[in-house]
Amino acid sequence: MNKLKVVRDELGLTQQQLADKLKISRSQVGNIEQGIRSITPRIKRDLIEHLKVNPNWLESGEGPIINKTDKYDDYELDDKEREFIDLYESLDEDSKNFIIETMKRIGSNKKTE
Repeated sequence: MNKLKVVRDELGLTQQQLADKLKISRSQVGNIEQGIRSITPRIKRDLIEHLKVNPNWLESGEGPIINKTDKYDDYELDDKEREFIDLYESLDEDSKNFIIETMKRIGSNKKTE
């Protein structure tokens, strides 16, 4: 099976979504997956740098397909959301409960506005 298709399936992306992430056309993704075209050095670099594809797997097929470098890799979080989670995780249980209750109050106030 073509490695680009394996990566796309592993990431749960459509051809168009992968094309958008790699800044190439959907037809180029399809051509690579069908073996009509090869993965260019730029696409290979983008797979490794932006989509966290394991370079060893790309070369040899060995090891995990995706390098998970931190606990947030399965989520699309911005820097503020990551910071919030990190801060929340550093709190004691009473402080966590206080934050949860405060957020609930803020959420219910927004619904009544």
